Amino acid sequence: MLFEAHLAAVETHGGRIARLVLENGDAIEAAMYVDASYEGDLLAAAGVSHHVGRESNAVYHEPLNGVHFGHPNHRAPLPRAGAGARFRRPGCLPDGLA
Repeated sequence: MLFEAHLAAVETHGGRIARLVLENGDAIEAAMYVDASYEGDLLAAAGVSHHVGRESNAVYHEPLNGVHFGHPNHRAPLPRAGAGARFRRPGCLPDGLA
């Protein structure tokens, strides 16, 4: 993983990413690339179809996708008091939430 590495160019061959060139001149070749940028910088530079942000529920026909706070079908992301304590990882939740 590279931190503070800024993409300058992407080379593709046969619909696949072949090489990345960084602003400092370094070139990277790998069998697989992961775009961990905030807004999909690698995907955009490579011309890959992608979406930034949350897509509409209708895109993939998922009426209950994601977290919808205040929605009647919302499922709480945190365990309720007394339930699921065996799944709690030490230090993951503040006192009183498990």
